[in-house]
Amino acid sequence: MTTLITTPGYHAHVYFQLADEAAMALLQAKAEVDLAGLATVHSLRRKPVGPHPWPMFVVEFAHPHRTPVIDWLQAHHGTQPVLLHPDSGDDLADHRDHACWLGERQALDLSFFKTP
Repeated sequence: MTTLITTPGYHAHVYFQLADEAAMALLQAKAEVDLAGLATVHSLRRKPVGPHPWPMFVVEFAHPHRTPVIDWLQAHHGTQPVLLHPDSGDDLADHRDHACWLGERQALDLSFFKTP
């Protein structure tokens, strides 16, 4: 049985290769304009961070804005993979068990979340 996760917010990680940085800067700027009032769009991160395998930019959004933000991401991500996950406070479960993908799934370094 699948457990439905209810969370106040979500993250979308839009991954890219450095060769695509200029196009991703344009997409990130478009996201800031188009998603104003619906989401917080963060600046480009040129290096992998945490469990994430690629450079990216992050879109944070609240549950009430989930549908329009995900619709926008689906319409605009092109060939870039996008990781969508809840922000429940359990980072490992959010990234491993409750994540979904737009585009090609990427391997995450989930050991980042493990405690010694």
